Amino acid sequence: MKERINRLARGILDGETPKVVVMPEKIEETVQAKKMIVMEFHVNSGNGMHIKGLAYTSHTRVTVLTPAFGGLRNRVSYQVDTSYLENGDVIEGGFDLVTDGGEIRLPFTFHIQLGASGKTLAGLRTVEDLALLAKAEPETALRLFHYQDFGETHILQDRYNRAVYDGLKGHGDRGNQMEEFLVALKAKEPVTLTVSGKRRKYGYPVDPVEDAIQIRKDRWGYISVEAQADGDFLELPKKHFENGDFKEDSCMVPYRILPGRLHRGKNLGCIRLNTVKETWIVPFEVEGDETTDAAYVDQSRFRRAYCRFLKLRLDEACGAVHKAAGREPMFQELDVMRSVPGDKVLAALWMAETLIRSGKREPAGLLLDECRDEILMARKDHVEQYCFFQYLSQLIWPTRARKPRSCAWCKSICWRGAIPSYPSSVWSWMKRPVRLPFPCCPICGSFTRRGFGAHFCI
Repeated sequence: MKERINRLARGILDGETPKVVVMPEKIEETVQAKKMIVMEFHVNSGNGMHIKGLAYTSHTRVTVLTPAFGGLRNRVSYQVDTSYLENGDVIEGGFDLVTDGGEIRLPFTFHIQLGASGKTLAGLRTVEDLALLAKAEPETALRLFHYQDFGETHILQDRYNRAVYDGLKGHGDRGNQMEEFLVALKAKEPVTLTVSGKRRKYGYPVDPVEDAIQIRKDRWGYISVEAQADGDFLELPKKHFENGDFKEDSCMVPYRILPGRLHRGKNLGCIRLNTVKETWIVPFEVEGDETTDAAYVDQSRFRRAYCRFLKLRLDEACGAVHKAAGREPMFQELDVMRSVPGDKVLAALWMAETLIRSGKREPAGLLLDECRDEILMARKDHVEQYCFFQYLSQLIWPTRARKPRSCAWCKSICWRGAIPSYPSSVWSWMKRPVRLPFPCCPICGSFTRRGFGAHFCI
């Protein structure tokens, strides 16, 4: 540059001008509708001389993002706005480049094309087309029904169809919105469920009783069922059922009867199955032991079941038994612990931990939700339970925001000496050195001063 200035000062002028090379020479692309697409082209020097210039566009839907450029190799970015355009539309025009090497015209042509969802929407001409798609591919139909451009389809050009759609949109379950839309426009018949409402009777159960209620539907379509137990002795492992739970138009709603929550004599309850339109009530009648009231059952049964469970858990941790073979006896002992008087929170936490190790995170999450308030209220008195609860919650709902706070709280409690030992898994969770299980295990058949087993050794 200094040499060029000196030459100009002496009156020596360079007659050579920069040679501008534009790549590509013509822009012709296919772009997706309803998008803002950013692209670029290159303006380079063909003879090694510095280029300076400005870029302009001739079409309002094409905007130059970097209009000024300078150097030997330049990239000019631009944006194409395809909002409110339909399949087959064309954007034509050109870029006008004004440089010190001359003016250059770069023509462009953009062909508008719908995406995969847009093509499918374009193929929905009638409500019957949507019904056929919902029957063959329910997930795809549901996604398209709630797609932002569904309002522009031929289906909703009819005023009545549009009124039904606007009335259902945003109200209730997403899947049920599409189901009611198709039923209202007579594209399909409504789904009818069949549930046996016959009274179920059980006499003097000693161990937990597991059974199920069968629900049958008569045709295809979306269905959502909420189960609700009315009675302390009735427990529902799962409370929400949808299409995926129906196998060959049949769904089983499991329930469990807990003898430890029965009083003497006749115990009445029911399970309610609720849908948007109907409610079914299945009554229950369970006879409790006439000679013994559950409120006065000896708690030694809880301790014996807890000891048996801990032995199974330790055997699994040591590799003495196969994991799959030991899970079923563990669940049996946990059911006994939950059905007799004892520490219900402890039994729920161990049940949730066993369910997580078995890959059943949803019922484990329901158990943690049920005992959350009780654990939080007693966290100063039952520190072990609170730390165990935080650890299990992080396994089910891992969040980066909650983990540091939970780890810091558990560490502070440990440093104050409130907890003699954490489990190796919890230490690993808190990014602390992992301790061996058995040196810090004081139980192996005994209990701590709180009647609380050293379950954190696992």
